[in-house]
Amino acid sequence: MFVVERRKRKGLKNTISQYQFCYGCGACTAICPQKIIELKLNKDGFYQPIIVDEKSCLSCGLCLSVCAYHDKDKKENILPIQSFAAWSLDDNERKLASSGGVGLNLVKTAVRDLRNVCGVRYNANLRKAEHYISKIEEEVVATTGSKYIQSDASQMLQNIKKGEQYIIVGTPCQIASFRKLMQKKRMEQDVIFIDFFCHGVPSMNMWRKYEEELIGKVGKIKSVTWRDKNEGWHESWAMTIEGEKQTFRKSRKAGDLFYSFFLKSHCFNRACHEDCPYKGTYSMADIRIGDLWGKTYQKNDLGVSGLLIYTERGKSLVEKANLFLEQQPVAVVTEGQQTQRIKRPYFWSMMMFLFRSSLSLKTIFLFNKILRIPDILKLKLLKKSKR
Repeated sequence: MFVVERRKRKGLKNTISQYQFCYGCGACTAICPQKIIELKLNKDGFYQPIIVDEKSCLSCGLCLSVCAYHDKDKKENILPIQSFAAWSLDDNERKLASSGGVGLNLVKTAVRDLRNVCGVRYNANLRKAEHYISKIEEEVVATTGSKYIQSDASQMLQNIKKGEQYIIVGTPCQIASFRKLMQKKRMEQDVIFIDFFCHGVPSMNMWRKYEEELIGKVGKIKSVTWRDKNEGWHESWAMTIEGEKQTFRKSRKAGDLFYSFFLKSHCFNRACHEDCPYKGTYSMADIRIGDLWGKTYQKNDLGVSGLLIYTERGKSLVEKANLFLEQQPVAVVTEGQQTQRIKRPYFWSMMMFLFRSSLSLKTIFLFNKILRIPDILKLKLLKKSKR
């Protein structure tokens, strides 16, 4: 914790620099009156706020006042007021989306309602996911589909202006901080917040290693799709990467290495394992969306979204959208979603070291199998004892 020790020696307190393993949302960069906080990737490949000019720091504590990681025990919006199975009535939207196309339909509805959309797109030139602002319907299509990497929201947050209406989409932890930021700016009533059922965010070191190993095959990467429904919604765990030379596609069942690490939860930020209170129905958003897994819609292969509404403002937007809505109990809508955060693997530090090494992902995957042997033996012994 070099940053912490350095600041202690200078006697500066109440600043965001103490959080090396925070959510990395970037809200602190937007509230700082001195504009001296930047979001940088730490050695493990996760976004972290850094004070770039310590002498200018006022120790005012504003950065902590908008930090959900700092104040993660506050409980709001634990239960939704309405819950639905839903999908877009536009067949193209439903086909493009990871599940039922609800997210895309909602942001398009917001644009028609004269709101700015703050969503996430993949920037192939910068090789990262980034939040951006647009009020043009054709541009917000870039928000379609899941992006299973951590997004940089710092620039978007600094460009939000008073007097305008917004809809902001992000991970649950991002939205918790974004709401605090809008409260501080006295803009909360001007914003509709949407989050989603989140599995966790993987290390950018792992993602960039994955990308680099593909560039030799496909050439410069032009676009990335993390979910591909060409084989149906229930087989949509597939990466499709369009390059200058060719298009690469590999699915989870075909042994795609990204999903091998992602779905086993062996590449996530420490905060995802130790400090995430946003599983189940706990949300600071107006609306929560995600895949509606489970038995109820297992025969539907076009894609069905789970939709939880927490506020009247969220309900008003949903009523304007072009959606098919089927009211369902919360238990059905959240079936198949995580209700508790995933315990951090005992070999987490080793995995972070391997991802920043020069080893190939294939070699790291073999190491991962070896590291998991104690857990596998423990599970087998447990099953045997139960029998």
